[in-house]
Amino acid sequence: MKKLKQLISLVMALMMALSCMVFVAGAAEETENTEMSQKDSTMYVEGTVAHINDYMEFYNNQDYYINWARENGYSLFINVPSEYLEIEKERVLGENYASELLTGIATRGLSAPTAIWNIAQKGKYSFVVETAASKIYTNYKFTGKTFYTLTTSNTSNVSSGGTAYGVVGGPKSFSTVPNSTGTSINFFSTSNLTSSPIYFCFNAPAYLFGSIE
Repeated sequence: MKKLKQLISLVMALMMALSCMVFVAGAAEETENTEMSQKDSTMYVEGTVAHINDYMEFYNNQDYYINWARENGYSLFINVPSEYLEIEKERVLGENYASELLTGIATRGLSAPTAIWNIAQKGKYSFVVETAASKIYTNYKFTGKTFYTLTTSNTSNVSSGGTAYGVVGGPKSFSTVPNSTGTSINFFSTSNLTSSPIYFCFNAPAYLFGSIE
């Protein structure tokens, strides 16, 4: 009888421990779902573009939103109020806003590039586009990866967009945010070889800053 009581006590203890584990797991899952729901509530999808209006929400959780968009096949459009423009410039261009100017005044940008920029070796390429009438190509073809992220921040009230060359499925068009307070993030895949080049052409008129990584 004594052993039976001990066995019953042991079984009850195990059941209580299991109940606690289930409760904790459920609470953790509920918390995670709540956090995901809060993030999703700041974003709405229109066609193939996911729009985010709360800039600081995006800034503080940018890895989450960028990864989500890339994994689900969306581009991102982020609203950037004027008071956050300097923060966004540093986020896109890096400290000191180090970038290369692409302008219609110089003939170099008017034809497809031949020079190579290996992102795996040199890192992110930052640029500024200023052109009123001529389409502008990046100064380089980019290699070193098989998946690329193009970030552009509009500084005018026109939305020019452009074309990515060297991507899977042939040239692919992309859009920029159609106002002066926004950033767009587009994703492009090349072949399975990191030596396969990709380059970009921006339609005119275009006034924006951006990066490729």
